[in-house]
Amino acid sequence: AEQELFLVDKGWRPAPVATELLDGLDGDEFTTELARFNLEINLPPMDLNPTCFRTLEDSLESLVGKVRSEALRHRADVVLTGILPTLQKSDLALENLTPRPRYYALNDAMTRRAAGSYRLHIQGTDELHVEHDSILLEGCNTSFQLQRFYNVALAMAGPVLAACANSPILFGKRLWAETRIALFQQALDIRRTTPHVRELTPRVRFGESWVKNSVLEIFQEDVARVPSLLGTEVEQDPFAALQRGEVPELQALQLYNGTVYRWIRPCYGILNAKPHLRIECRFLPSGPSIPDEVANAALWIGVLLGGVEEYDDITRLLEFDDARANLLAAARRRVSCGSTGARWLTQSLTEMGAHGTRAERMAALTAAIAHRQQRELPVHDWELAMLGEGGGWRYHYRRVEQYMTTDLFTVKEDEIVDLAALLMDWKRIRQVLVEDDERRLAGWVTYGSLLRLYTSGQASKGPAAVSIREIMERVPVEIAPETETLEAIALMRKHQVRSLPVTKGGKLVGIVSVEDFIPIAERLLEEKLEDE
Repeated sequence: AEQELFLVDKGWRPAPVATELLDGLDGDEFTTELARFNLEINLPPMDLNPTCFRTLEDSLESLVGKVRSEALRHRADVVLTGILPTLQKSDLALENLTPRPRYYALNDAMTRRAAGSYRLHIQGTDELHVEHDSILLEGCNTSFQLQRFYNVALAMAGPVLAACANSPILFGKRLWAETRIALFQQALDIRRTTPHVRELTPRVRFGESWVKNSVLEIFQEDVARVPSLLGTEVEQDPFAALQRGEVPELQALQLYNGTVYRWIRPCYGILNAKPHLRIECRFLPSGPSIPDEVANAALWIGVLLGGVEEYDDITRLLEFDDARANLLAAARRRVSCGSTGARWLTQSLTEMGAHGTRAERMAALTAAIAHRQQRELPVHDWELAMLGEGGGWRYHYRRVEQYMTTDLFTVKEDEIVDLAALLMDWKRIRQVLVEDDERRLAGWVTYGSLLRLYTSGQASKGPAAVSIREIMERVPVEIAPETETLEAIALMRKHQVRSLPVTKGGKLVGIVSVEDFIPIAERLLEEKLEDE
């Protein structure tokens, strides 16, 4: 099994300290992942015997405990979850890519083929539509990977995932019960659109058909459909090795296979000079607790063994397309009975309602996950998360992106002034931002600009006579989402404005205003008065 995990700081946000932790961890079990706020633990193969699941649980508790102890030395902690609730897009900056040549090479190769842009569009209760410039979107995922049979594994993937879903939230949006399925496929999708309907194979996929005779069918299908990304010098001639009676390493195959991400993926390897084929199960999420993961493992292996015993050839009983559709249906579904990590997360979020900021609610969820995991209880015994568990407001107003308004009301330059005035009246706002068709900030219309218009008499020409372009003002300053709150306040004072547009890559992504600081002022006042 492989255990992937998140590292978080005192504010329950991603902590990019993986390489520092590895320096203090002894053992080959620990290794890097794509992002500097992730780590991976590799457990050795185990015999399937009456005590194997207890051994698995004990091993996971021990190894995760070692990571947690080392993390505490770096003012960090460990969270097992499919997608970390507190992740924000700024956490996916390239400086958080783990500094390893393989990751840099992979990012360069994929980004070049993706023409520099990765897009997510996932719709659930909320809708997420976002663009990014590196493969670090994939760093939002962590999984608990098990390895077993192939065709039966494909058939059972949907039903098992339905019982194990644990990733309903990404960037604060309520999406699929197991959002990792959509996220992973889209995060590494480097296909480009074509001028006509053409089948293009994604790098992350379920597959196209059952295996009929051997694993060679899978490798051949991948090589035929998915282009190679990376190259390397191959030191061993595999045919010469076979003639000498040696085990071939198949270095080129292993390198290539490491860049093709089937949800259930066969992997060739050598252990103690013995070649083996493991079948990785990639769709199960990390968490919500180690007992839950072990229970998921027992369920997974149980249905596989039962399927092999019950059905001589499951491919004659189930269409491949139905098996593939089941996985997507399970990832999207809302669990109406039973207890899963996804249901606990969504219920906790519902109970919090609109209290606190989105950042506070996400931190409360993350803190509650961490605290309950350390009690070693399965998720069905967890009480719902409470807003106060996130550590209060202090950690959640450090950067503008944590509380800025992203639900924007904007106008275009060629629209009439009356539209801007009506938006201010309807939405009780003091300015309307102006953007072009590419979502680039062009200026704003303020109360002041409207007053000057109406007092000048120019508005008497008629409602359609004056365009936004004629009265809009240049915005004196704009800021990035990563801007520190104290810097934003200083800029407001310097330029004597009540709000600041937030842009990224030249495009408008939000706005922060004086009103956003009122909750901070209220809490500061309460604390000062209580101290007296």
